Amino acid sequence: MNSVTHEGGGVRAALLAADPGRRQRLLSSYLKDEALKTLEIDLGELGRDEPLDALSIDSVAVLDFKNRVEDELGVSVPVMDLVEGITLEQLESTLMTQLTKHALRAPGAGPENRSGDGVRSRAADRRRALGSSRDAGDAS
Repeated sequence: MNSVTHEGGGVRAALLAADPGRRQRLLSSYLKDEALKTLEIDLGELGRDEPLDALSIDSVAVLDFKNRVEDELGVSVPVMDLVEGITLEQLESTLMTQLTKHALRAPGAGPENRSGDGVRSRAADRRRALGSSRDAGDAS
């Protein structure tokens, strides 16, 4: 496998299954692919130590990029980091730290079993919140 698959949870699973050196390369490739798709920029043309905000990226595109990375990798990407000058190298390092913590956990901590890993999908949080508000409405 030369690149990371983008099929249902495959990105995170492939990264977690890879050895640390390969994980770094796959993550870098994934971020460049996502940036090209969602931000319409080629991160290969940006120096690893240049801030992403130097590219004058549209804020809606930044949110789309952030949400896609979070959803596909099961990590947290603070939006302020993206708009306040994080470099590609810093972003990769932040995400690698989170992914490495996940990889060191017990087997079965993949995308289909995220309980206890501290990262929940926003969709699941919304479903729980909607269910709670409906239950509260039923009780009145």
